[in-house]
Amino acid sequence: MAQRPNASLVARTKPATGRKLKSPDDVWGKASRILIASKLRLDTHRLLAVQVDRRVLGNTWWTFVGRGLSAGQRKALLLWLNSSLGILTFYGGRNITEGSWVNMKKPSLSSMPVLDVRNLADAAVARLSEGYDALRARELSAVAALDADAARGELDAVLCGALGLPDLGAIRELLAREPGVRGRTRPD
Repeated sequence: MAQRPNASLVARTKPATGRKLKSPDDVWGKASRILIASKLRLDTHRLLAVQVDRRVLGNTWWTFVGRGLSAGQRKALLLWLNSSLGILTFYGGRNITEGSWVNMKKPSLSSMPVLDVRNLADAAVARLSEGYDALRARELSAVAALDADAARGELDAVLCGALGLPDLGAIRELLAREPGVRGRTRPD
């Protein structure tokens, strides 16, 4: 969930063919340290949201600024977005394309239900933040293999412990069976 930038941008001095020249300040004004996937293959992609060590932009990621959120609340949100419940709500709001390839349009993302980390008790935020810190560098399996992913199970266990939820194993198992998640149009 914790990532580092893998490229850099240089502002154009001339517009691309058939386009207007954009102001670098306008473009960089949308940069953020939190990115949420906008295009992904659920059978190969591992994360729905990442945190980067500096403000960035992405070509297949939406930026999320999270004004007013504390560092702990941001970590709690990242943990939730990558949990089985986060994947379930993302999957429900996706733009269906072909097989496991999905898009998340901005209107769908902005209306997607998420954990309201601003209204959590301080103890729950602290527990989720600690869970993020413990798991941020763990390698997660592809979303399609979340039923067999021990790290995702640990992530879900932290979420359930902090929020008093029952085990999410059944949700992981059912999501992993979904043809749209596995990349197959029909069950085996």
